[in-house]
Amino acid sequence: MYPCLLRKIGIPCLLLLGLGACTEKQVEEVPVHELTAQELKKQHLEESFSAFARMLDLEEAADTKEYIVRHSVVSIGLDRSVIYDLRQDGTSLLWLKFRHLEMDNWLVDGSLYGGLEVHGSLQPVKMIAGGPAKWDQYWDIHVFDNGEDVASLGVDAYDLGDILVFRFPDGTSYSITTVLLAEPLIHFLLEHVLSTE
Repeated sequence: MYPCLLRKIGIPCLLLLGLGACTEKQVEEVPVHELTAQELKKQHLEESFSAFARMLDLEEAADTKEYIVRHSVVSIGLDRSVIYDLRQDGTSLLWLKFRHLEMDNWLVDGSLYGGLEVHGSLQPVKMIAGGPAKWDQYWDIHVFDNGEDVASLGVDAYDLGDILVFRFPDGTSYSITTVLLAEPLIHFLLEHVLSTE
């Protein structure tokens, strides 16, 4: 069958068809986007925060509030600071130290499992009165990754409500929606930790 086909088409035609196939343009490869220094910082922050989120075992609790109560340890330091530790299976997932300055001003220093640190100040009484939508008006909390100030903690309004975010200097933000713990944890800290002084 094939020899008959070759005789009908002719070998010169096959050669021309072969040449035509060889002259097709090769698909150019899309250049790989080299991440900028700022994009690398964002990526590392996300990876560090994801390590913290993976360590949380919220499925074991009937609800998030129960999880927080069961895994929270609150103590008073020698310098009269209030120390909060969210622990699970002997591992500290979130450690915060609050120092009362005057009136409604507190300093906060802390660390999250995965390497992130937070440092700043807050005004709990105003936060309680203002509610979640206004929390970031009454705090100045910065997020440090590898010892570098890379973002600030903020609140953005969405259709489904107010969501905690990491705000970057370039105006973009990374939402902390992967952790359902954020808002109930802040309520717990405001009601049971920062009201102890």
